[in-house]
Amino acid sequence: QRQAASGDHPPSVPPSGAGAMEAFRHGLFSSKKVKDFPFPEREIVEVKATDTVDSAFRTLVEHKILSAPVWDEERDMYLGFFDITDALALIYSVDLLITAIPDSMLQTSTALKLASSGSACPDCTDLLVGSIFEDSDANNGMRSQRDSAWNPITNDAPVSQVIFLLATSTRRVPVIDQDTKRVVKILSQSLVTFVLNETIKATESSGDELPELFNKTPANSGGFGLCNVLTVDADKQTARDAFRMIIENGVSAVAVLDDEGKLLSSITTKDIRLFKSLEEAALQRLTAEKSKRDAEADNNPKEHLALMDLTCGDFVSMVETTATNKGITMAPVVTVNKETPIRKMIARLALTKKHRCFVTDSNRHPIGVVSVSDIAKLLVTDPNKKE
Repeated sequence: QRQAASGDHPPSVPPSGAGAMEAFRHGLFSSKKVKDFPFPEREIVEVKATDTVDSAFRTLVEHKILSAPVWDEERDMYLGFFDITDALALIYSVDLLITAIPDSMLQTSTALKLASSGSACPDCTDLLVGSIFEDSDANNGMRSQRDSAWNPITNDAPVSQVIFLLATSTRRVPVIDQDTKRVVKILSQSLVTFVLNETIKATESSGDELPELFNKTPANSGGFGLCNVLTVDADKQTARDAFRMIIENGVSAVAVLDDEGKLLSSITTKDIRLFKSLEEAALQRLTAEKSKRDAEADNNPKEHLALMDLTCGDFVSMVETTATNKGITMAPVVTVNKETPIRKMIARLALTKKHRCFVTDSNRHPIGVVSVSDIAKLLVTDPNKKE
């Protein structure tokens, strides 16, 4: 078994229906190019290598996106993606640091310096986005190579190349204009899931045979998606615990359970956008830490809690309330069971634009998880190849 909250491991579905699978692949891959994708009309938001990490994070929050290409004007090239996980790692580090500094350093100016520099050294100059791409070996421990991976393609690239990249090395694929060498589109996991689901529906509507693979379930496929799921307790663990688990395990989400071990929701990397900036995160921790060290705060300590101090259940409620206040309807966590066919998993992910669905038992206890990456791996696996 594997431990994950978003599957990044080879699928275990056994080979079947090779002829139908090859026909399906031809319809999805060979006859379609990237330019055939139904891209939504959206401007490409970029950040510069000379931007501070705080500024880059504010950009992600403002535009409600999870990543942005980083353009280096001096070298006239892209460095990669600045991802929400980069901001999460810095916010978590600053949060921990402020709780550890002595009273003499517990000052607003110090906290603000920590936030703007993104460094454990309050005397350091502001940390620039470009610097996190330097010395990649040193940064491998902090940065997810899958999140920041840069694998550009063109509009004429076959869809098969996109599926392969999503299955093996990246979460999003930039499309580059061959003349300007600038990003004109970004292929997200949600978009690829939508196209895959539409292809499945078109195949069924035309009366063509759908590959048996898509009718497989976790129960009859050798355990596809079944794994040890990373979880947190809604009432006994904090948001900080959840984000620590996400960072340490290199995943994008953890499941939130009630006191009976039943799945309630999930906490994901994008939820860190509750903070508007690194500065705000540092100030929240500073205020909470000051009140914690002040005897008067004992009268009503909850008023001084930072977001990271909230229980996982309260944090999820905060995320949902914030979304509602902005007029955003949040889809609940996607669940399936051991008898759910893979094609239905794809349909639910496409409908909700989620990146993962949790496999639960009859008591809603999580027993596995299936991600878009897992499904992409199925599509690039040779049905005739014996494992």
